[in-house]
Amino acid sequence: MPRTSLRIARLLFAACAVVALPVLADPPPNTELNGDAVEPAVYRAWASNYRVYARYCGEIDGGFLVVPGYDRRIPSSRGLTLARATDELTETWRESTGGFSENRMRRPEPEEVKAYANILPDTTSGTYGYLDSVEVVKVLGPEEMLVTNLWLLDTEAVGAEYDRDRQRARASGARDADDQLDAMYRYRLELKERQDDEDAFEQTHRLVGYDTRGLAEGHRWDGPEGEGIQVAVACWELPEPEAESAEAEEDDSRSRRRRGRSSRQDDDPRMLLVNPQPVLRGPLEEQAMVRLLDARGYTIASFVELMRDVRDRLRDRDEADLRIIQALLPPMPGEEDDDD
Repeated sequence: MPRTSLRIARLLFAACAVVALPVLADPPPNTELNGDAVEPAVYRAWASNYRVYARYCGEIDGGFLVVPGYDRRIPSSRGLTLARATDELTETWRESTGGFSENRMRRPEPEEVKAYANILPDTTSGTYGYLDSVEVVKVLGPEEMLVTNLWLLDTEAVGAEYDRDRQRARASGARDADDQLDAMYRYRLELKERQDDEDAFEQTHRLVGYDTRGLAEGHRWDGPEGEGIQVAVACWELPEPEAESAEAEEDDSRSRRRRGRSSRQDDDPRMLLVNPQPVLRGPLEEQAMVRLLDARGYTIASFVELMRDVRDRLRDRDEADLRIIQALLPPMPGEEDDDD
């Protein structure tokens, strides 16, 4: 492995890894993690604001989950309820026929609404949403497993529905049947293309937070209720050295069987996918937030400085707070500076 790639991989692993630390008493609330005193004015700014960000943070697996904008009532980071998504996708127009003009409306199919509102929008740290299903590679514990071949949707089922609707439309003699059909399936077709094109969905990742009883290698799992799996991307991590070789061999073998080539290299990071609901049930407590700051390279003082600077530059408070919470996300692959 090139030196630069090895260093990046090690940094990624450090961003998510479980680190065995001595059990120490929490420092007094008006001090930094190392015991240094925090100026009273700085601490007041911290104490009156940290809860704004703590509600999007939780502790996991010896590390932290940060999901900006998370709302348990909203299915994904797109930020839409199904009702609002239906409204956004509803088309209205005015049509004239035989000298009469009337308003027309076409509401989206329920599956199109779900594709638009529910599905995981991307694979960057801090994003959340639903997967249709995953293939189990290995059960690691009661609520932990390795998974691969992540499906955003069942492409075979969607393809069959599309062909059926196309045949019906053509049989009815509808004008511009194919264009209308493409509009009806717009977001499902986009998801299909994304699923086919992004290598990340074929790689092996770690999923935690769901009961693994009854699951075994090769099982395609579509969630505890059979209606998909809500996940949050906690970070991209490097597999632990003792597990990496076996996992890479399994993943390469699987890829060769399906595509005739390997879809990952031994040094590739993987996603840590987490069930967000139990982790983000309540806001992170103050001392845990201080530990999160430390994990991301901040002190209370430097975070308050960041908070003041961003709010001074951005007049929109919601946008400023989003930028601030995003500063607590772990790095994505390739974002670390190379000091060598």
